[in-house]
Amino acid sequence: MTSDPVSTAATEAATEALARVVDALDGGEVRPGQVAMAAAVAQACATDRPLVVQAGTGTGKSLAYLVPAVVLDRRVVVATASKALQDQLAAKDLPRLASVLGAVDFAVLKGRQNYVCHQKLDELRVGGGLFADEAVVTEVAAWAEASPTGEIAELEHRFDAATLARFVTASDECTGARCPRADDCRANAARARADAAQVVVVNQHLLAADVEADGAVLPDWDLLVVDEAHELEDVMAQALGEDVGGGRIRRVLGTATDLLADRDARGADARTAADRFADALDAIEFGPRARTRRFPDGLGVDARLGGLVTALIERCNAVGAQAARASGAPETTVRAERAVKALSRLTSALARTLEPQPGDVVWVEGRPGSRRVRIASLAVAERLGGYWRERPVVCTSATVPPGLGPKVAIDVDVLRVASPFDFRAQALFYVARDLPDPSDPQWRASAAATTRRLVDAAGGRALLLFTSWAGLDETLATAFADTPPYRVLRQGEMDKHALLEAFRADETSVLAATRGFWAGIDVPGDPLRLVVIDRIPFPVPDDPLHAARRDAAGSAAFTSVDVPHAATHLAQGAGRLIRTRTDRGVVALMDPRLARKRYGPDLQQCLPTMGKTVSIDDALAFLGALAPPR
Repeated sequence: MTSDPVSTAATEAATEALARVVDALDGGEVRPGQVAMAAAVAQACATDRPLVVQAGTGTGKSLAYLVPAVVLDRRVVVATASKALQDQLAAKDLPRLASVLGAVDFAVLKGRQNYVCHQKLDELRVGGGLFADEAVVTEVAAWAEASPTGEIAELEHRFDAATLARFVTASDECTGARCPRADDCRANAARARADAAQVVVVNQHLLAADVEADGAVLPDWDLLVVDEAHELEDVMAQALGEDVGGGRIRRVLGTATDLLADRDARGADARTAADRFADALDAIEFGPRARTRRFPDGLGVDARLGGLVTALIERCNAVGAQAARASGAPETTVRAERAVKALSRLTSALARTLEPQPGDVVWVEGRPGSRRVRIASLAVAERLGGYWRERPVVCTSATVPPGLGPKVAIDVDVLRVASPFDFRAQALFYVARDLPDPSDPQWRASAAATTRRLVDAAGGRALLLFTSWAGLDETLATAFADTPPYRVLRQGEMDKHALLEAFRADETSVLAATRGFWAGIDVPGDPLRLVVIDRIPFPVPDDPLHAARRDAAGSAAFTSVDVPHAATHLAQGAGRLIRTRTDRGVVALMDPRLARKRYGPDLQQCLPTMGKTVSIDDALAFLGALAPPR
């Protein structure tokens, strides 16, 4: 601990407040890791220094960073990677904190496209060819008047995404203060609430938008907390790039041509241009098993498309100027401005596909008929370094990837605070060392058979995590083809929420899933006693972003790119098992390379300190010794 008086006072204030909160809310249970993290966050606030914290499951890291920020009267932005954590902070953690420390002004801020646009509603009410279903417009308008927030997600169960998209305005087309309905704008109202709040909860994509916009998107902050920080590099890489497909081109060109007197002719030109773009992407040859195709030198686009976009900008500018001179045509003026802004943004995106910026990764992905050009950026550290600007930033996660700090321009040692759980007593980590190597044609059948033995020993109550759909399907077809004495749930049978509810409700069921279930799910207690991971989650070889990172890393690619990625995702998957002090069970990895290869210890550095074995008998005995369900 530093002896600086300011830091010492901040630490004492934070830890004392944390003790009061814990005593009131958690029955006085002291978690040393939580206390250590709160003290470190307080010092970061006092010294304007960055901090990276790996906080094990059960640490209570939300209170560990919220309490110091509130007590030290800092304006804090918390950026998360998942909606679940956003909801937890806003609906649970912050109100509980306020019940002890007094009123805490907080707000949840989302991207502009998450809120209904009253200006577009006005335009749709008076016609204009954008949308013909008057009943839908009337229903949405009635909802918009009654909704306290205007968040379009409230309508997701009533309309499809394409319909809802007509009632929102993305940041690439919003005209801001010049909009006639700026005073009534729901996105502006949300931003005003955020400006007045001490704590603002956002997602990492909105943080990335703020980085790209040089701080114009989020309110000013004294402390930034990036929770689930293991996602930050990938989120930033994608957000600093572009996404161009036929759908975006049709939307932008359609919005523009709808303003023109010769809309039919211009609309036909626009559809033809979008179709040519889509056809050009469909004509690109992919490998027999490839899902993507990289273009290191940029992807050429039809020059006629760029010419059409330029012509439309000129025409829309003329329409807007004419409407501005006329009386009673504010809707036309703002629509023209919005169209020009979207067209200009599209022009920049198309130019970037032709001449990528330094560090850009360009590729085409998707099935024929729905392909799109994606651009991601490798210049994450460069952009973040300028954004942090010596301000206090706390990056935290239950699993901090090796080498994360330099990748996000925070080159400090990782503070590791231990979980309060006794992982060595509660859990056993089994590696199936005796199985064939995954490259062996016999490995999948052997792994499936071992998986079935473990699941039977657990009496169901298992989460099976796969690195591919093919592995999931083959395992279920070979190892669970009979009628086992427990229900086998499969990802895709129902939506994620319903699937998890069914898994929790039927305590002997088995859930088989892929990457979407490796993180962010919480199933404590009897329904989950076994997590089986089929293989080490190395990056997919043909993933363009990871391939580009490997190219940039050169001879160090495996240790600096592949191993940190695999270690993080392995820990995330294994972390689904122990969620409370009373949980017990086995994490089983069907990939023997972890026990045989030299890189095995590096892959385990993010794992909790569970007991370890390579004996299937030990794993079966551990499961068999668990007390019967209550």
